Amino acid sequence: MLRYQRHTSNSFLTASLCCVCLSSCTSSLIPAYDYHLRCWEDHRLKGDKLIEKQDLNDAEVEFKSAVAEAEHFGPADFRLCYSLNRLADLYFKRGDYQNVETASQRALAACKNQASVRSTDSGLPAIFAQEESLSLLRLAELRLKEERFKEAGSLFGRAIVILESLWHSHSLSVVDDLIGEELATALSGLALANYALGNAGLAEQHLSKALSVVSQLAAANQLKSVIRTQYEVLVQRAGQREAPRSISSAGQPECSSEQNTSFKLESLLDKIEVAIKDNQLSQAEQLLAKLNGNSPEPLDYKHRAIHLCTKLGDTYESQKQPERAANFYRKAIVLARQSGRSAELELALALQKLGDLYNVRDNPEIAIQFYEEALRILSSNLNNCDFELSWPVSALSSLYSRLGKHAKSEQLLLKRLHGLTAQPGRDPLKLAETLSAISFNCQKQGKMSDAVSCTQQALSIYEKENATSNPNYTFGHYFLGLETERNKDAEKELYHLSKALENTQRYRHLNMDGHLHCLSRLKELALQRKDKQSCLLLAAKTKSLLIDWIKAHRQDSPQTREYPFYLRWIGNLLVDEGKLDLAESYYREAIDIQRKILPKHDPDLVNSLAMLANAYHWNHKEDLGLSAAKEMLTICRETGLARDATVDLILSDFPALKSFGSDHLHATR
Repeated sequence: MLRYQRHTSNSFLTASLCCVCLSSCTSSLIPAYDYHLRCWEDHRLKGDKLIEKQDLNDAEVEFKSAVAEAEHFGPADFRLCYSLNRLADLYFKRGDYQNVETASQRALAACKNQASVRSTDSGLPAIFAQEESLSLLRLAELRLKEERFKEAGSLFGRAIVILESLWHSHSLSVVDDLIGEELATALSGLALANYALGNAGLAEQHLSKALSVVSQLAAANQLKSVIRTQYEVLVQRAGQREAPRSISSAGQPECSSEQNTSFKLESLLDKIEVAIKDNQLSQAEQLLAKLNGNSPEPLDYKHRAIHLCTKLGDTYESQKQPERAANFYRKAIVLARQSGRSAELELALALQKLGDLYNVRDNPEIAIQFYEEALRILSSNLNNCDFELSWPVSALSSLYSRLGKHAKSEQLLLKRLHGLTAQPGRDPLKLAETLSAISFNCQKQGKMSDAVSCTQQALSIYEKENATSNPNYTFGHYFLGLETERNKDAEKELYHLSKALENTQRYRHLNMDGHLHCLSRLKELALQRKDKQSCLLLAAKTKSLLIDWIKAHRQDSPQTREYPFYLRWIGNLLVDEGKLDLAESYYREAIDIQRKILPKHDPDLVNSLAMLANAYHWNHKEDLGLSAAKEMLTICRETGLARDATVDLILSDFPALKSFGSDHLHATR
């Protein structure tokens, strides 16, 4: 659709503001009114200048302030409608369609509040009517993008009724050209909606009418070409080679080279969007390559190009083609950097998506780099609450925790907690999840009193919200059980473990990991009490649960960290039963997967190798055990992993590796 521009410097705006001020002349004597009027005008002028410079972020700040000032004049004031529509224009330029919807709906509601004013002031109805038509036009364009063609047609129709009334009226002759352009836009939009609904004849009538309106305007070459181009795009999408004759044979106006460039870029961007929507991804790539050849593009087109690159990356990601997805996220990043400060939010989004890509594919070190850069950008573009609740804060805290950087993770989570606490109508479950994550990081740092406090707060929220199927609820009770055991309070430990086990038994399909940990801890308690029968029963339950899960997920989930961890757990239980040959096979399968998905120095791989080495040793397969143990110690020495009990156990089982282990000990001290 045509990206129509509001002509803020024309006589229409001057006439509009004069009408508003005259209608409120008695109020202008009030100092507060006068102050807010000056503030509103100042923000409006600054916002217009910033939009001309394509500085959309700062322009957004100015027009948000203009809206706040306009609200002081009450719900029946032109300035509120005007400011909201300008804000919606800005969001449309940036491709932020959710906020376009919100601002346009607010503007439309504000226009409806003008009923009492319209009945008493002969100068204002036309002004308010045009603002209402602008809101309707923008909402109609959104419905076209969403392919909700009936709704789009209805909205365009409502706008046309208003604009035709203004077009035929001579009460405001200074705005004829602007109203004519908007009427032509609405008619061409209605044509697009009808064509999409299969009403080609009706579509041609509306489009011919639009071109007729354009022909009456003083300087409408650009508008005529854009209307014809957008219609041709839709016809091409329907599988026809060319537009109907009545359209393609319409008069070819003379255009400047600058206008021609704009038409070509607009048409190219529309075709790219259509190709992505129709899953013609190779075609979309070819068209994007052409777009990059038209550099330097105007900034508003670059914003659309950034959005389309990101969208193409999302499409490839959904089709499980991560390399192609990463390629287009990087292109979006390059375009956003070229666009400067006006595209910082788009840059942060593309960086975040690239971080997600690496995060999902278990490459946390690279993911962290992208998240951290996205966070730096967001910190200067969002208010404190929005920044604290942003996705990179959540993702980074999780990655920091996973890599053992628990102090960093806790710091970010505390910011998130602050944002949630300050947020009106906050989500209690998000608050509980954040408290649980803070508790985990406090545990890892030995800050047990803080961890207990956070866990208790989180559990009370889960119970109040009846959300006891949440994994954090289970782990909370599990953790409190361990804490009470450390404090020699056996009764409380059994209470917490029984709560956790009861919950995981009911929701085992949602929370298998919690169920396993509870069974494992109860097995340890049975061992301590020398209750061999209970210990064997719990071990058998654990093994049965693990084997069932592995069978169900063998085809779907082997490339995750969780899968080999469960394989190794089964191996440990089989070792306890003395089934060493079978245990070896589970350890080997776990190691094969971990070698593919984990970095060489990952502690999980090191532990799996140690367990396999010990299984070989206990099964009297010394050569195989020696080979696995040596590989493990080599990784430790090359990567500087600290010596621990696992290494000592290997050295005690394999005397031939004593000198090799001594070298490692020396290297890691």
